[in-house]
Amino acid sequence: MAEIGFAGWTREKLLRQARFEGLRQDKRSRDVLWEPALRPAASRLKLSHPDRIFYPEANLAKRDLAAYYASAAERILPHIAGRPLALLRCPEGREGECFFQKHLPSGFPPSI
Repeated sequence: MAEIGFAGWTREKLLRQARFEGLRQDKRSRDVLWEPALRPAASRLKLSHPDRIFYPEANLAKRDLAAYYASAAERILPHIAGRPLALLRCPEGREGECFFQKHLPSGFPPSI
């Protein structure tokens, strides 16, 4: 019996960001039940248009990108904290008009 950690489920009921955690000797396969994943930190964020598809070729939405950054934040933040940041914004998708956003609009929390 293998224990698998994962970030969530896709619409097709496939594991997202699956990782091998180890072998289990204390459980039999017939005793295992399907359990939905706990809500990742990214799912607690208020995202505008969370279902907007960012990467159509991989069927990845804005929610998926937020979940990835939430899972990688501990490793990423020490390297980018306090550095200048410019965002390439594409409100209508990559095929639409894009612009660079260099300043935060008012109302963002101090943690941002």
